[in-house]
Amino acid sequence: MAGRDRGELCSCLITLYEHLLKREFVNMPECFRGWESTILGSKIELKALLKQSPSLGSYFDNVAEEYYRDTLEIVRSEYSDYFPDERPFTLNSQLLLEE
Repeated sequence: MAGRDRGELCSCLITLYEHLLKREFVNMPECFRGWESTILGSKIELKALLKQSPSLGSYFDNVAEEYYRDTLEIVRSEYSDYFPDERPFTLNSQLLLEE
């Protein structure tokens, strides 16, 4: 169960990062609404996972930076826009649970 939850958490985290980056740095206003919808859905999924399995919180915080770098590879392969090497937003398990 823990391995599956970790996999689901990582998948949601990558999706969230990908759409946050697109929304912030890709100038395609016709896509903003879809990206914002995916951002909200991903946050809700992550929040539910963290509530269901509180022990995932420390795992989330440990892998957040690693998965941001992985996500950069994805968005940089899709778009020629600039994406920062450092996360331009704060995201940790506690913030998700406070929203």
